Amino acid sequence: MKKEKKSPVNRFNILFVDLQMVLTLLVVVFFIIGFFNQKFLIATEICLGLDLFMMAYNNYLIYRRRNMTIIYIVIGVLALLSALLGVV
Repeated sequence: MKKEKKSPVNRFNILFVDLQMVLTLLVVVFFIIGFFNQKFLIATEICLGLDLFMMAYNNYLIYRRRNMTIIYIVIGVLALLSALLGVV
């Protein structure tokens, strides 16, 4: 008899999916506002970095795409470093 795998989806993970959706919407809104006001580009990069970390977490636990997790983490770190160091 096979042992059933426990589903990785629970209320805590659903919260992170919802947070990813909110951060994605913030990135889109800040990106549009950034065309008119350059000060919002830093906020866009910070939200983008956090959004990529949420995507990495969700990919790792829920969707189980391990290879994309590393890519999301690397790009998220680069986005946060770019925002903090003012590269843009």
